[in-house]
Amino acid sequence: MATSDAAAVPYMLAAYGACADAVRVRPFGAGMRISLAALAALLAAPAAAATHMYKLDIKHIQLDTLGAHMLLPPLLAWPHSSAATAAATAAAEPSPTSSSAHGDGQGHSQHQQRLLDKALRDTNALFADHACDAGESLFTAYGHGMYTKVLEFTAFRERLAAAHTLAVVHTESGLEDCFRSSGSGGGGGGSSRSSGAEAVAAVDAVRSAAVAAAGRLNPDNLPTASSLRFNWDLSTRPAWLPPGQEGPSAAVLEWWRSRAAGKICGQGYGRCWWAATGSAEGTSSEAAQWRTSQASAAAHRWLLPHCIAGALGASGGGVSGVSMNQMRGKTAEFAEITHHHHHHHHQQQQ
Repeated sequence: MATSDAAAVPYMLAAYGACADAVRVRPFGAGMRISLAALAALLAAPAAAATHMYKLDIKHIQLDTLGAHMLLPPLLAWPHSSAATAAATAAAEPSPTSSSAHGDGQGHSQHQQRLLDKALRDTNALFADHACDAGESLFTAYGHGMYTKVLEFTAFRERLAAAHTLAVVHTESGLEDCFRSSGSGGGGGGSSRSSGAEAVAAVDAVRSAAVAAAGRLNPDNLPTASSLRFNWDLSTRPAWLPPGQEGPSAAVLEWWRSRAAGKICGQGYGRCWWAATGSAEGTSSEAAQWRTSQASAAAHRWLLPHCIAGALGASGGGVSGVSMNQMRGKTAEFAEITHHHHHHHHQQQQ
């Protein structure tokens, strides 16, 4: 293994180049595209990662089973970027218009923002559309005497309604509204009076967005490992990309921390607990630990809009007055889970 992150990057770039050559011959090879998307994500090129994932034509339920852990993480980790990542995107799928479409840093950043908005919107739509269509499917099956199908449709509807991905996209959509509002009313020069007015307007915009998000995220419905269903198909992940303990928004950065700690090397395919089908809801201790940490991370993000709104003086409208204490509790819980995972991994290495 490379001795440092800087030393690892050239090897990763070489691997990316080799995989890119391979998909020119087999453009729809799923394993190769997923590896390219993962490498692009780790190299801070989220638009390139998204390009590779969309080449697989992921849609409908795949936005839950695959997109939630391979498409969303890089877009959440790097929602804005510089012109440097435009080159990676152009290299991912070169076209006559790729350099002109988002060549400058600002244009490319806006492109990445649109990609994130699309991913969140499409994933939210998956669950909303299924919730609307589920009733009709049940009545149709019942009317045709397909009673076993009624049971299957009901179980599937309940599974999607409790999906971990649904909690993630609800939370991240609200947070994205807050972060987008924080950039409103910017501006370069001007008097100190106008700058002050812009700052006040920006604070008001963030407060309004946080209150709106908090209204949709009731602290009484905090995600827990026992209340969520984990539909991610973890078996699609390469051996060098283990499922992280942190949520999707921190998954990319967590991989680099894990690499520095020596936790990525030596992961043979036969030793990956996540390689089996249905491993996300498996019975192994690693799977249970992963579910607990993911639920805790989701709850942590769930409470952030409440904390933002409260910090900016908002009250009512769904803003929880006890959310800060809950936030501290979730932070401590998540830290304890992560520490336990690291300690367990260290014991295994010994």
